[in-house]
Amino acid sequence: IIKKLGKTEEEFMKEEVEHHTKQEKIKIILEKIAEEEKIQASPEEIEREAMNMRSYYRDGDYETLRKYAAEALTREKTIEFLENIK
Repeated sequence: IIKKLGKTEEEFMKEEVEHHTKQEKIKIILEKIAEEEKIQASPEEIEREAMNMRSYYRDGDYETLRKYAAEALTREKTIEFLENIK
């Protein structure tokens, strides 16, 4: 696959590290904004999303799914908050 991209393994790995580093920075920034603005998903939203996720990850630990759902929903709400700033 790397050869099809026309890259060396080192180039590919460097780009992957840069991409994941950028994603982590964005995640941290969104978490900080959510904390400052008191943005969070409701328990009902978290429960609904965790139940939906459970249909895809049947063997997943339910508490882990709930935690992931809470984080994902909060990030989504934070992005919506930022999009609505004028």
